[in-house]
Amino acid sequence: MAEQKKIEDSFKSLKPLEHIRTRSGMYVGTNVNPNVIFRECIDNSIDECLGNYADEIHVFSNRGIDESYSGVYDNGRGIPLNLMEHNDEMKPIIQIACSEVNSGSKFDNTDTEGSIGLNGVGIKATNALSSDFYIMSKITEDNWDKSTEKVKTAWLHPHDDMKLYYMFHYQKGEYIEDKVVTIAEMNQLLGLDMLDGYSTYTIFQPDYEKWHNTKTTVPVNNFIWLDAIARYFYQNSNIKVYINHKKLDSEFKPYKYTFCKTIDLDAWKTADERFRDKMNKKLGLIITFEFDPMLSPLDSDGSVNSLSSTGKNTDLGIKIVTQGLKDYFHINHNYITLGLKMKTIMMIGEAEFDSQTKERLTGIPGLGRNDWMKFSDEMYNICKHNPEIGEHIALLNEYAASMKQLTNKDLIKSKVYIEGEQVGSSGAKLKPAKLRDALGKDREKCDLFIVEGDSAGSGLIDTRDPLTVGVLPLRGVPLNSANLDITDVLENDEMKDLISAIGMGTTELRGSKARYGRIIIAADADIDGLKITALVLGCILRHMPFLIEMGMVYIADSPLYFQDGKYYYKGEEDQMKKNKGYTRFKGLSELNSDQIDDIFFHGNCRLVKVNQDGAEYALRLITNKDARKDLMREIGCLREYLLDK
Repeated sequence: MAEQKKIEDSFKSLKPLEHIRTRSGMYVGTNVNPNVIFRECIDNSIDECLGNYADEIHVFSNRGIDESYSGVYDNGRGIPLNLMEHNDEMKPIIQIACSEVNSGSKFDNTDTEGSIGLNGVGIKATNALSSDFYIMSKITEDNWDKSTEKVKTAWLHPHDDMKLYYMFHYQKGEYIEDKVVTIAEMNQLLGLDMLDGYSTYTIFQPDYEKWHNTKTTVPVNNFIWLDAIARYFYQNSNIKVYINHKKLDSEFKPYKYTFCKTIDLDAWKTADERFRDKMNKKLGLIITFEFDPMLSPLDSDGSVNSLSSTGKNTDLGIKIVTQGLKDYFHINHNYITLGLKMKTIMMIGEAEFDSQTKERLTGIPGLGRNDWMKFSDEMYNICKHNPEIGEHIALLNEYAASMKQLTNKDLIKSKVYIEGEQVGSSGAKLKPAKLRDALGKDREKCDLFIVEGDSAGSGLIDTRDPLTVGVLPLRGVPLNSANLDITDVLENDEMKDLISAIGMGTTELRGSKARYGRIIIAADADIDGLKITALVLGCILRHMPFLIEMGMVYIADSPLYFQDGKYYYKGEEDQMKKNKGYTRFKGLSELNSDQIDDIFFHGNCRLVKVNQDGAEYALRLITNKDARKDLMREIGCLREYLLDK
């Protein structure tokens, strides 16, 4: 038996920034690209604008030596150079702000309408995950005598009215030096062309050891949300944003109907005083919406304090608008969101997000159960003064009536197999012709494999256990049915076969008995296979979401390579390619029966269970082109057209 290591031998205490480098996912989420730490620098400048301290932001991306530096500077207040006691020694606030975790000015946001940032963590994460990190704040008549001796000496020394800055330099979170510099000196050192005279400059070079892709992308959408906040909350349209010296001309474009309102929150009023400083006293909302006469699916996105984010904020906006329409027009059907296009912009002091990347708002501290009703007057006035909204409601009512008739039980059953009922004209069960059904009576122990094409299907059919495994081959790329009504979906043979093979019907006519215990999507490990998987999932998410709620849907991980009796999957290519003599699979159709048996049966199948977490976001990616573009920008597949190439 191997000698066991004592716990005291492996116990470590890491420095704060060292911990960020070691466990970066806890602070910034994915390490695909450094856009998260770039955004944290930008957020500080946006906060200065939201506080009415700045009206100009300059952002640069992939500039300077080797096009490796990104950064931001603004004309706000600047980071204080004052000395303060920290760990029994006096340090400048600018140093503490960028190097000491859990320090900052955003831990009590309830006195302001809202700010963004990571409660004192964000800029430290940028520092820790950068090869080089520089932060500079302007020395002025008001602060030079409150800082270090270096600052005092430089200020008192003749400097020909040159603008001086106190600079701190770090590498991978480790302090290198602090000194007084000019912008001209920094431009020469880093090969940049920053303008002089601004208050705070933050510059970083992403650490290639920590990021798969070190190129940054400017979050233009955040500045568009900022434009909306400035105009509607502050009646200020003077904020100017420059990206690589080019003025950003994109502005927030509201829909036809818009209102802006700030309310006092009920939960804050009734909360124990001990907890009030962790709750929002006020909540501000901008809601803008219009209707699509084609009755397309709901299109909704939003922002929290200028940060692109969905979740509780967009849910609240949808509830306010749809309930307002229902109350005014006395609607009793559930098609109210068809054709609705809307944006919800929220301003709050405290927010709870799903992660540090802040893609989804999960909580609004202080929001009471009935606070949404305080916006009913705005919806009433919009409905009252815009009679054309009634025309859209008439379309919805007409559609609801037709859908009620269309979803008649006999009509739906005439198209799909549901719960084993004999619904064909001759009494035969309407199972798909291509389905090779499992024959076992205990259906909970049966699996349905949905595969790509007849060739892959025949391999699984010949190798399977016919008692417990059913196989449904799909012909070509399936129909994108996520944006279609169920009647259009059922006109497509492939989609009708898919719904019939599963045997539980659709949301409009749901059965209670499953013909299979698990639905397994098994496609090739390539782009086409991923597309087919996404389209099948889109149909399930849109028309059979109960399958995911019941935990029945899985994705089979198909292998890419084979070598010496071992299969290699996505993410293991580098490990495999170090050796020679491997076989690259082009698809499941190339696998022989022994390989299929090894990979998919006898408990060896690598499955990914599809759950409800992120289902709403996944459906949005499938149905919304702009959402896909935003994701591609986030992971570095697209570059903003405003950036220099």
